[in-house]
Amino acid sequence: EIKALYVIIEATTLDDGMVLLDLNDTFRGVVALVNVSITGFSGYGLEVQAYGIYGELRLEMLNIDGPRGIQVKGDYTGLQLLNSTIRAQRTALDFTGMPSPIPARIDNVEVWGEEGLVARNTVIHISNSDLTEADVAVRGEGGAAIILEDCLLDVEDIELYVAPDQRPAIINVKRHLEIDAVNWDTDDTITDGLVFLYIFNAKLAKPIPPTEWRVGSEDRPLIPLLEWTMDDEGNETYVAFTEVETSLYIDDHTFEALDTLNPWEEGPFQLVFHDDASPWVSLDPAVSLVVTEPRVHLWGTVGDYGTGIDELRWALHNSTGEEVASGPVDLMVNGKWSTVIDLTSNMQYVFLWPHDRAGNNDRIPTRAIQVDVPCPLLTIVRPENGMVTNITHVTVAGSVDWYADRVEIQVVGRQKVHSTPVVRGHFSMVLEIPEEGLNQLLVTSFDPFEGTDTKLVRVFKDSIAPELWFATIDETSINHVNNPSLVVAGRTDDPRAVIRVNGQDVGLLGDSTFATTVHLLEGEQVVRVSAEDSAGNVKQCDFQVILDTRRPVLTLISPEVNPFWSNKDLVLVEVGLDEPVIFAEMDGEPVTVTDGVISKSIMLGEGRTEMMLQVEDRAGNEAILSIILFLDKDIPVLTIVSPREGTIVNSTAVPIVVVTSEIGCTISADGMTVDASEVSNGRLMGTMYLVPGEGSRTIIIIITDRAGNTREKELTLQIDTVKPSIELPGLYNGKAVTTEPLKIKGYTEPGSKVVYVNGEMATLAPDGEFTITIELEEGSQTIKVLVLDRANNRGESAVSVKVLGAPDFEVPVGALAAGTILLTMGAIVAATEVGRWSIFVLFLPLYTKLRKETILDQRTRGLIEGYVTANPGANYTIIRDNLDLADGTLTYHLQVLEREGYVYSIREGLFRCFYPQGVPPPKRGKLHLSDTQADIVRIVKRIPGITVGEIASAMNRRPNVISYHLKLLREGGLIRMEEDGRHVRIYPIDTAVAMV
Repeated sequence: EIKALYVIIEATTLDDGMVLLDLNDTFRGVVALVNVSITGFSGYGLEVQAYGIYGELRLEMLNIDGPRGIQVKGDYTGLQLLNSTIRAQRTALDFTGMPSPIPARIDNVEVWGEEGLVARNTVIHISNSDLTEADVAVRGEGGAAIILEDCLLDVEDIELYVAPDQRPAIINVKRHLEIDAVNWDTDDTITDGLVFLYIFNAKLAKPIPPTEWRVGSEDRPLIPLLEWTMDDEGNETYVAFTEVETSLYIDDHTFEALDTLNPWEEGPFQLVFHDDASPWVSLDPAVSLVVTEPRVHLWGTVGDYGTGIDELRWALHNSTGEEVASGPVDLMVNGKWSTVIDLTSNMQYVFLWPHDRAGNNDRIPTRAIQVDVPCPLLTIVRPENGMVTNITHVTVAGSVDWYADRVEIQVVGRQKVHSTPVVRGHFSMVLEIPEEGLNQLLVTSFDPFEGTDTKLVRVFKDSIAPELWFATIDETSINHVNNPSLVVAGRTDDPRAVIRVNGQDVGLLGDSTFATTVHLLEGEQVVRVSAEDSAGNVKQCDFQVILDTRRPVLTLISPEVNPFWSNKDLVLVEVGLDEPVIFAEMDGEPVTVTDGVISKSIMLGEGRTEMMLQVEDRAGNEAILSIILFLDKDIPVLTIVSPREGTIVNSTAVPIVVVTSEIGCTISADGMTVDASEVSNGRLMGTMYLVPGEGSRTIIIIITDRAGNTREKELTLQIDTVKPSIELPGLYNGKAVTTEPLKIKGYTEPGSKVVYVNGEMATLAPDGEFTITIELEEGSQTIKVLVLDRANNRGESAVSVKVLGAPDFEVPVGALAAGTILLTMGAIVAATEVGRWSIFVLFLPLYTKLRKETILDQRTRGLIEGYVTANPGANYTIIRDNLDLADGTLTYHLQVLEREGYVYSIREGLFRCFYPQGVPPPKRGKLHLSDTQADIVRIVKRIPGITVGEIASAMNRRPNVISYHLKLLREGGLIRMEEDGRHVRIYPIDTAVAMV
């Protein structure tokens, strides 16, 4: 498994310590030391042991100062050492690795010390580094391949060090540098014989001038051969061969340099010695062969009269002569040796086996070694003596001191003996306990030197769990309860058992009974009761409990409403349940429940019938539903109040008002249900949505009472949604006219209701011809014509004319300026009737001047004067609404009539009322309102607390229109408004409403 590892040690200073990276598992990712300073250590400042790196091992910006610098071992092909300074007294960089085609990389590194870089069995690429401060800059040992590129170093400080039988080493210097000297060394001093060394691609500078020899073809490497001899005093003599033949003969040995010889594939030449003398070895007399620990320390001397000692080995034998261990001695220097051998039994022998360089050896025995050690002391940790357990297998574990190597365990009364080894003074094994009840374990320790120790351990086995019985709850079914406090009571057959309910301990009484209360949550849950004895045997019971404190929900399925009116004698009653019940009855008689539904047919009598349904669920919760039924076979009365028969409408959305003989009825038009509201008992208001189309339409209106009885009537309407056309012969845009009265004649749709020209009502003939005389002021003026046809469709037309001639009056410039100033203030008071009248009265004198004898010649003024004469005391709003006049038109003509003495006005409350000249205002206690305002007051008086939306729905008017009139009525002191959450509720002021 390749493990992802990301570790960064950054910006860290170690004043007294070192860093160890032990990466002995394959990993991917990054391990990095960046900007780390390490000082004050005794060995290496940084040690890396890495094997199988697939990621990146990055060492950067390191500053190491101490005895030794960095030591790297293993397979570290992903290693990079960058931008660092290594100051060491001895070795700065020590790399020992495994052969790999991918080199470790060292770049921009400065090293100090006796040795700069020492490498063996590895490939390293070092570049851009300063190696001049190291005594030996680069030292390549067996198996090393070092590439130096663009480095600073003294070429005399490069060494190749290869011992016998090792792989060759290579130092490859690229660019700018040469190797002038390569020094060779061996592990041991050779006092006699001949040594032939293989040197690859090097120059020998000392002590004899170098000689280069080329063997084979031109592409073969240089293979100089050097004879190196030593005399008895250890002086070295170098002899360079001046000639090398294909076959070279020295001391009867032949060495052939073949064309196919490649030093990196074939390896170096082997060392050849001439020696037939056997080596000798002796044991120091001070060595004692009676020891008090299981190991012996041997030492002595060794020598050879030939080529020298190559190796000294030992072999350990037991008393029967069998070899049990062997190996080389621990230390051998200058003819002296020393080694420590671990003994395995009481009486053993050691054979010493020296080997010289020529292959001669000897086998020399020693006296018997006797071991005298204390008997092993046995300590049992598990199980405790007298332990009670409920399991069949137990772990027997403990420790043994001194030199015990095994422990034997036997169950008393059983023949089988179990053995387990002792590891580092400890033992452990799993043992089967065979008998229920008492079992005695005999445990004995043994060492290899005939020492023993024995202990006896008693273990009681109990694998039977205590039994439980319950009195208040049932383990075999689901327990439904409606009390959050559940009593759990029962008994057990073990008086020493620990009872737990939902994890809480519950005490046992003297008769082994118990009881406790559990607090439940709403819904399904588990109540767990357990009994545990001293051996750990547990009897556990899980009870499914459902706490249900909610009453059953009864949903009336049929009929769908309650109370229910029916025109049939037999009614099917169906009630749905949201949960199973254990009891259900209707009017004292049991009823059945099928698939969660109670169904029963009821025979109705005339009038009211009430049924009581009562149910109880599994938890004991009760629910009661009262079902009220009415038998009604009377046909409802239908009176269509609005629209009237033959009414002309200009929309397919037609408001409708009907009156019937009973409440709770619904209406439909041409088979489509009308969304109507019942504004009072038996009075329904709504809107019919008819199929689009023009012309006469007969609509079937059906009223249905709550019992389903129906009555229908036909209603004929005229639908006209087309705007009326307007023709103005002789008038066109840009026509010049005078300020004299202008008579206008035009044509529109026959049967139209009214025509207005610049806000004045024109004379309209049934065939659609209309005439009017208007007065225009000098300048560019617009003549606007508005036509309302029978369905109140609006037709509009405008013509721009140029009015010539001087006016009959001078314009009061000062008054215009004052009017301009006051115009801004007009918006403040324009929201009321008095305000609108005051604004128009203020500005009309600025531009109005007429002759008195022609005042009533104008048709609209004549209508207004006639209406006031017929209705003394009519207020401004009533006149406007009944004559269907615009505010500007009505105000203008009222001002003219009042100025010229035809009418006069007085303010009554919030309204301005008009009277004909000579008629005094009557003394009365009633207030006069518009029809809309009077309807609002009547609705509020009948339904106190009604909302604005409810009034608008009842009157089929827009809410903003109702809000406007409500504001006027509140200012007049007729109503009051109170906020109720998101709604505003309207209440009458009784003393004022009584005057309406």
